[in-house]
Amino acid sequence: MNQVFTLMSGAALAQAIGLGLSFVLTRIYSPEDFGSLEQFAMVLAILGVIITGKYEFAILLPKKEGEASALTYLAARITLIAGGSVGLLFILFQGPIARYFENPDWHWIAWLVGIGLIGFGLTNTIIYRLNREQKYKVISTSKVLFSFISEPLKLAFSFFSASGVSLVLSVAIGHIVTTLFLLNRMPILKKLRTNLELQKEMANAYKAYPTYNLFGSLLNRLAQWSHIALFSFFFGPMVIGYLALCRRVAMLPLTLFSTSFSQVYFRRLTDIEAPDELKNNYLKNLGFLTLIGSAMVGVVWILPDNTMTFLFGDEWTPVLDYMRILIFWFAANFAVSAVSFVNHRIRAQRMMFFLDLTHFLLVVSAISIGWKLGYQELDSIKVLVAAKVIYYLIHILATLRALNRNKIESAS
Repeated sequence: MNQVFTLMSGAALAQAIGLGLSFVLTRIYSPEDFGSLEQFAMVLAILGVIITGKYEFAILLPKKEGEASALTYLAARITLIAGGSVGLLFILFQGPIARYFENPDWHWIAWLVGIGLIGFGLTNTIIYRLNREQKYKVISTSKVLFSFISEPLKLAFSFFSASGVSLVLSVAIGHIVTTLFLLNRMPILKKLRTNLELQKEMANAYKAYPTYNLFGSLLNRLAQWSHIALFSFFFGPMVIGYLALCRRVAMLPLTLFSTSFSQVYFRRLTDIEAPDELKNNYLKNLGFLTLIGSAMVGVVWILPDNTMTFLFGDEWTPVLDYMRILIFWFAANFAVSAVSFVNHRIRAQRMMFFLDLTHFLLVVSAISIGWKLGYQELDSIKVLVAAKVIYYLIHILATLRALNRNKIESAS
């Protein structure tokens, strides 16, 4: 657990910086401004899963260091090409994008998408490589650096213009500085054309990642974030701002532990050979994380009704009503996602694709049903969260089935 706490300490400090400044920033920036930032985060989260071809997930698997290095360079090359291409498309179509989001800030934000995606992809690639080498202190430092740069910049830029563009620009600069820090520690850009034949071999050996994992992960991210796109269209950026604060206050504390845990967890899974041990390890950790998530649900529900008004200002009074619904989704996501790496360990890419497809269809169906029934924001969110919880239950059952099948195949 020392590795988990090393990663978690950095993530915790990063979140503490952000949360501490939130008490000030929410009194300067409006919910609509934070809605712009959440829309940008959605774009990075959804498109960020495709710009590496998902090859960064395979970096931990090869026994030979040369093969792991080839996968690292391959993922970085794909990132530069895909990130630059997608960024150019956003610049060319900034007008229609701004109209869809009902947000004129996107005429400016569109110029930052390519930079954000390249930084996002390179950072993820290097972090998986550092995880393989168990350099957890560097990973932890990068998390702190991102918040140390981006969060104070939000305050500094507010003196010139308190707008959604200022918030997004601060985050984009944070991504740039963090990427440069990691590239200084691991200068992979100088080696992108190293051993191209081995890179081709690794691309073919792990082709299940772009074939199944990429599209599955894209569906999963669409399911995770499509409510932002659809709610932007149906209800406008103010509601998105409320959802953004819920994510920062309730989901991110869970995510900081979940992400740190999963990085170490996946690394340890590569050393477990016995199928019984894999299953028992999954159940043990799932139970532990479920207890933590349940405790978070309890904490949110006992908060006084005026908590958000007191902490963040009058404009944010409705947020607690949103959070008391969303916390069930956040807790389920926390418990299940952190141990879902076991499916990568047993190479169950096809099953993961169908799980992600199920997730996407459930979420889109839930939001569509709410819209057709004429539900307002809170009722629509209730239907969405119900669909999310159903999906995570399906995910647990499917994973257990895959682990049992892995046990049978290993015995035969």
